[in-house]
Amino acid sequence: MSMEYYAFVPRDALPAGAEWQDAITRLGFPILLDPGFDPGAASGFCRMSVDGKNAGCEIDTDLDSVAELAKAYPTLDGKALEGAAVISFRFGGDMLAGACAFAAAAALVQHHRAVFYDPQEDAVIKDAGTLVSTAREFLSQQ
Repeated sequence: MSMEYYAFVPRDALPAGAEWQDAITRLGFPILLDPGFDPGAASGFCRMSVDGKNAGCEIDTDLDSVAELAKAYPTLDGKALEGAAVISFRFGGDMLAGACAFAAAAALVQHHRAVFYDPQEDAVIKDAGTLVSTAREFLSQQ
């Protein structure tokens, strides 16, 4: 079963790959994005490494779905940023993939003004601390 989560990033705060990597590193995660990763064009599996182990998760960037998602998830109404890019994160039962997704999302929330949405819990998260804790929990279970 795969899980999907969303980060809404103001378009003027959408980082380049190196900036996103820097934000992940500043949070203290041993996770490295693929050096050629382009967040603005992300579509599909994003290769990463965790302490040198192959890992990753699906990351898709969509510049036009905020209104559609706000309709689909009423909790987002008024909370999703107008004109934001939507970055979706998907992964299955792999703990490293979960750690990659949550660490990457935490970096966006902490350093790039993103708002995170968990549709499974119908929760909007604006504080990176919860996401950091979840990523660390995934890492501890690998």
